[in-house]
Amino acid sequence: MEPDIDVLVVEDHAILRDQLVTGLARMGWTVRAAANGRLALKTMETCKPRILVTDIFMPDIEGLELIRLTRNLCPAIKIIAISGGSSVCGNFLPEACRFGANAALQKPFTRADLAELVSALMNETDESSPPPGANQHPTI
Repeated sequence: MEPDIDVLVVEDHAILRDQLVTGLARMGWTVRAAANGRLALKTMETCKPRILVTDIFMPDIEGLELIRLTRNLCPAIKIIAISGGSSVCGNFLPEACRFGANAALQKPFTRADLAELVSALMNETDESSPPPGANQHPTI
């Protein structure tokens, strides 16, 4: 099994996924990425993130289902749902919180917005059960 990671970013749009990973990595966190919920679950079989950042509308396993499955499989993982909504379906971020997300961000958001949420959730994780040898991460 790989060492645990700080953040797993699940986003089907490659450019945004790369931007999120780069921004979080620059803050000093260990970050992995997946293009959809199915790949995220596969990643979580070998390494557990402290925080999951997931889009809502994705192919294969969409974000709400990923949140539900993650809550059942790994209840300690903190979850941030992100979405731009859908002109047809509307805004599912409130539903994401009902499914178990700890926080939600409406697209577009800034890197600072995401980093602030990740820092806050990372601090909650650190206070409740710090992993051995955990690095201290800067807050914004």
